Amino acid sequence: MNTSDIITIARTEVLRDTVTTYSWSDDTLLTYLISAEKEACRRSYLIFDKETPSDSIGKSLCSISVVAGASSYFISNKILKICDVILTSTKLPLYHTTTTWLDEFYTDWKIAEGLPAYYFYDNNKLTVVPKPEDSDTLELEIYRLPLVDVNLVGHTVIGSSNITFTASTNRISMATGDFKNKGFKMGQKITISGTTNNNGTFNMVEVYPTYIVVYESLTTESNTSAVLFTDSTPEINEEYHLGLIDWVCHLAYLKHDSQTLDPTKSKDHLQLFELKFGSYVSASIERKRKYYPTNMRLRPKEMGY
Repeated sequence: MNTSDIITIARTEVLRDTVTTYSWSDDTLLTYLISAEKEACRRSYLIFDKETPSDSIGKSLCSISVVAGASSYFISNKILKICDVILTSTKLPLYHTTTTWLDEFYTDWKIAEGLPAYYFYDNNKLTVVPKPEDSDTLELEIYRLPLVDVNLVGHTVIGSSNITFTASTNRISMATGDFKNKGFKMGQKITISGTTNNNGTFNMVEVYPTYIVVYESLTTESNTSAVLFTDSTPEINEEYHLGLIDWVCHLAYLKHDSQTLDPTKSKDHLQLFELKFGSYVSASIERKRKYYPTNMRLRPKEMGY
C-alpha cells in the first residue's frame, strides 16, 4: 500500500475525519505514520538487511572498511540490532562480547593487535578486538529502521548518463547513487521516462543499492539518462501496513483540541498496536539489547530474552 492510501484509510475509515476542514492535516497524519513505522521496527525487528553498505548520510550499515591500527568505527543510528559481523578476509564471524568479559578473560585487549576475533558495540560505535594489523572489511547482518521516511509525493531518481538497462537480466543499474537509500523497494512499481527504448511502468522484483531487477523485459541501453519514479510506501512488508494505522490513531487522539482529544480511544488503539507489534521498548532496554550478546548468560531480566 502506498502512503496516501494508508492515510486515507486512517482518516476516513477510523478517524471519521471527512469534513472538508480536516481535524488532522495530511502532514500531521504523515508525521504519525513515519513514527508508526519506526515504532513497529523497534518493537518487532521488521527490516533485516545484509546488503546496504551505508545510510543516506554515509554512516555504515552492512559494510565497514577496516583500517589497520583502528579498532573503533561509527555505525548508522538506524541499526537496531547486529545479528552477525563477518571478517571478509577469513569469512569467519566475530564473537559478540562485552567490555566486562574482555576485562576478565582478555586483560590486554585494549592494546592487543592481530586478527579481529571479537566485537562489541554501544552508542552507535562498533569496536573490534584485537586491533587489526591489516586493512579489511566487516560484513554486517542487521535489523534496522527504515532508510527513508515515507512521504506523499513519491521518490524520484534522476540519472544523467549513469543509468544502464540490461535486457538479458532485466536489470537497471546506476553507476553512482543508491536506490535503497532513495526509497525504492521490492514489490513497488517503477515508472521510467526520458529514455530511448525503456519508458513505461515496471514491477520491481529485486532492489539493491546499485541496481534493480524488474519483472518485465527491458531493451539494452548503456550509460543513458533517465527519470525513475516510484510511489512512497512503508519499507516494512505490506502485510503490516494496516497495523500502522493504530499508532497513527493513538497519536491522533492525543491532539489537544476539543474535537480531537480522546484518551480512551487513544489507549484502545495503542493496545491494538501492541497486539500486532509488541510492547513498548524503552531507550534503556534498547541500548542493553545492543550491548549484551543474545547468547550471554545472566542477561538483564527486563530485556525479555
